[in-house]
Amino acid sequence: MLSCYQAFIILSYLAHLSSDSRVLLGSIRPALTFFYRSRFTRNYSSRYIRRALAMLHEAAEHGNGSAMSFLGLAYSEAWGVPQDMKKAIYWLQQAADTGHQLARYNLAVAYDNGLGVTRNRVQAWLLFRGLATEGYRDAQFGAAHMLFYGEGVVQNYSQARYWARQAARQGHPEAMQLLGTCLLRGLGGPIRLPAAQRWLKRAVAGGSCLAVKRLAESWQHPANTVRPESIVCYLERLLEARSKTVATQALYTLGCVGLQFPHLLPARRNNVTEYFRWAARFKHVEAALKFAQLQGEDF
Repeated sequence: MLSCYQAFIILSYLAHLSSDSRVLLGSIRPALTFFYRSRFTRNYSSRYIRRALAMLHEAAEHGNGSAMSFLGLAYSEAWGVPQDMKKAIYWLQQAADTGHQLARYNLAVAYDNGLGVTRNRVQAWLLFRGLATEGYRDAQFGAAHMLFYGEGVVQNYSQARYWARQAARQGHPEAMQLLGTCLLRGLGGPIRLPAAQRWLKRAVAGGSCLAVKRLAESWQHPANTVRPESIVCYLERLLEARSKTVATQALYTLGCVGLQFPHLLPARRNNVTEYFRWAARFKHVEAALKFAQLQGEDF
């Protein structure tokens, strides 16, 4: 079964083909098809992988940025070749030199996390910023994140808020969460509670677990106008979320709401400890601690 991540990789590269002036359609598209057929196997003897790699190398030698970038990812993820981070970085750098956006983004991530290179957050910041100005959504969030936490660059909430908004407008869930956090706490600008809650709800819908925590924080704000009954109904709906982390955070938050407003919990779940117990089963640390405290355990 092809994972969502692998399917995303295929679609991302297909999307980049149309903008690559050096693309060899007779080589790249079939190569991606062979990777798809092999389900990104690590079986180095797979005929699909061998043919795909041969096609990618041929295209890369002709200066194709998409082929270089995919080769970098193949060496990084060990798709049909032994994992070799030095070769991965080499091909990503070659692709980045052609201006290939996805390669530049992956290179920035490598520098940010020290993957195959010495960790260099200043270099990561420069790459993220360059891509962000070109409208690349993930890089805009990367720039916002670094500015928010002061990683590789001087902390600047105003700029973090700006880049988070740019990425959020393009549908990036964690950028929505970061923007909501800035609006909620008045970082880089005035507090805008209703707008913060709107962005945070959109982030939750996109699968952001942290956005659930930030929403819970917003409900405790003195200017909050959302009724507790509405909060409980919203959290109950989140229990059916596709994202397990979102559903788990909703369980924990429901437990916290139940401690404050026990009469609002549904009759079938009126035992507050059950929320914490179930969240703890999904490895939610705070829920585990809260459950232990309610059981009378001392720390």
